[in-house]
Amino acid sequence: MPVFGETLDAGRIDAYLSRIGHAGDRAPTRANLAALQKAHLLAVPYENLNIYFRHPSGLALDGVYDQVVTRRRGGYCFELNGLFAPLLRALGYSVREFFARWIDGEKDEVPVRRHRILRVDFNDGRPSLLVDVGMGQSSPLTPLQYAPGLQARTEAVYEIRPEEGFGFVLVQRDAEGEKRLYSWDEAPQTARDFDGTHHLLSHAEDSPFRKTLLVHLRTGEDAAKSVFSATDPQTGKEGWFFMRRTGKDRKVFRLSREKFVGALEKEFGIAYAID
Repeated sequence: MPVFGETLDAGRIDAYLSRIGHAGDRAPTRANLAALQKAHLLAVPYENLNIYFRHPSGLALDGVYDQVVTRRRGGYCFELNGLFAPLLRALGYSVREFFARWIDGEKDEVPVRRHRILRVDFNDGRPSLLVDVGMGQSSPLTPLQYAPGLQARTEAVYEIRPEEGFGFVLVQRDAEGEKRLYSWDEAPQTARDFDGTHHLLSHAEDSPFRKTLLVHLRTGEDAAKSVFSATDPQTGKEGWFFMRRTGKDRKVFRLSREKFVGALEKEFGIAYAID
C-alpha cells in the first residue's frame, strides 16, 4: 500500500507505541486501529499548555514527537492528529488528513477551520474510518465509520451527517442534548496546510486556546479527568480547577497555583514550569 505524507522510522515507532501502552499486533487492520486510538486517548492528554502560557511551538514532526513521546506531554488536535498520522502511515495504513471547522460553542455562522482530522481507508469494500485523537473530552474512544448514520458508543451517540455548504458534520448526542461538533470537506491537505492556522491560534490574542486552558484525559469508557481555567462563580475571577468525571457524577475542586502544578504532574504526568 503506498504511503503519502510524513512517517516514522522503526525506533520512533517502538517508542511511540510504548508511550501509549500498545504492545499488541501492529498489522494495519480495523481492529488494531481501534486498539491504537483507544490506547492513545487513555494515555496521551489533550492539552494546550504551550499556547495558553504563551510558549508557542511549531508543528515540525521532530518537535511534536519530542513533546508527546520523549517528554510525555500531550497536545491539541494539530499536534496529536498530526503525530498520529505518521505513526499510522509507518504501520501501513492509508491516511488522509482533512481540515475541519470547529462548530460547538462558536458564534459565527461559518466558523473558521481549526481542527485536524484523519480518514483511514481500507481495500475491503467497507467504509473508511474517521480517526481523531485530538478532540479532548468529545472524542469517541474508537474510530467511527466514515458513513452517514448513527453510531452508538458508551458515552454518547455519534452521527456523520451530510449538510449542504459544510460537507459533513459530526454530531454528538448524549444526556445533555445534541451538539454539532465540527464539519469538514474532502479537499486534500498536507502537513504544511495546518502551519498557518496553528501559528494564528498560537499568537492571536482572540485565540480560544490563549483564553482558556484545558488539560483532559479519558480514563475509561465513560470516565475522564481534567484541569481547566474558568471564572470562579464566587469571586468572579478566573481560576484553575480540577474535575474528575465518572458517568454523570462530576467532582470539581478549585486549585491554587501550587496545586495546579501538582495536579499536572500527579494526574497527567506533565512536568510544566509556569512563569
